Amino acid sequence: MAGTDTGEPTADSAGEPTRAISHIEEHAETIRTEQVERAVSRLANREDLTDEQQAAVEALSERLVERLLATPRRSLRAAERGDDTAATAVALFNRESGR
Repeated sequence: MAGTDTGEPTADSAGEPTRAISHIEEHAETIRTEQVERAVSRLANREDLTDEQQAAVEALSERLVERLLATPRRSLRAAERGDDTAATAVALFNRESGR
């Protein structure tokens, strides 16, 4: 059982940080898209929303997601041991948890 007691990543855990990052990014993108659509809809109901204003809302949401995910991404990429760091991160951003 190589890798189980040595602290070295096992074949099963080696790609876990990458999968976790991917899962978190997909989840964040889903939330971002939903919220942008909601905000644009509300703004459009009040007055005419220009393409430039809609693009500004989109850009703002993308920057927010990038900033919010920067630290978790960095931590997961640095995780080279076979612990449950990636699984914990996925659980924190689980789609089924209370939104």
